[in-house]
Amino acid sequence: MDLTREKEFLGIHPARFVDDVANAAVDYTADCLDQVEDAMLEDKDMAGLESMVQRGVDNAHNKIKDALDVNFDRFELYVLRNVFKIPDGVDLSEMQSKIELPQITHGYTKEQEDGLDDEISALRRKIRNVSLISSSTDSPTCKQHNLLL
Repeated sequence: MDLTREKEFLGIHPARFVDDVANAAVDYTADCLDQVEDAMLEDKDMAGLESMVQRGVDNAHNKIKDALDVNFDRFELYVLRNVFKIPDGVDLSEMQSKIELPQITHGYTKEQEDGLDDEISALRRKIRNVSLISSSTDSPTCKQHNLLL
């Protein structure tokens, strides 16, 4: 899906915006579950159950993250097709002249900014891969396999 016109008009690529929203939701979920885990571990009735609490919170985190991934994929498709998509017949030149966007000066050229965006995307992919590998190596089957090595 080509969103070049939308990127030029909005000043940000719509897919980047949607990714930022999805990443924020994942971050908020992780923060929330960390607080749940901390509260449970502080509870005196949970003494001695630390590993069980951690496993339970980790399982909840994985299930919620999986659900978020699926639903944000749907959200992304819907938003890119139905919210951000500007129909081809719409003349943006007239509207663009009426919209006054604040000029942000950060000292980066367009090429440098694109390079930074690419670097951020690559780092996000690495983080996702590491978290997937980490969650899969935490499985009992993988731990048993590592003990045999």
